[in-house]
Amino acid sequence: MQRGFAIRALSSFRTVSVFYLKVREVCLIENTGLTGLTEYLPDDISLERPTPPRLMLHPAKRLTFPAQFLVSQDEV
Repeated sequence: MQRGFAIRALSSFRTVSVFYLKVREVCLIENTGLTGLTEYLPDDISLERPTPPRLMLHPAKRLTFPAQFLVSQDEV
């Protein structure tokens, strides 16, 4: 009985359009990008956004630390 049900269920997937799923996925991605919120996180947690290039230091003025001189995470 389960095998017959599974065969009918799987064969029906070939005839069902998944267009509405793609539309919903794009809508969720765009809303997340615009608002910074997603249904998968609580409301009090927002997604971090990348720092705009205009707010970053010029690469020549950034402080860098060679990896061989760092010993622990606290030193970073």
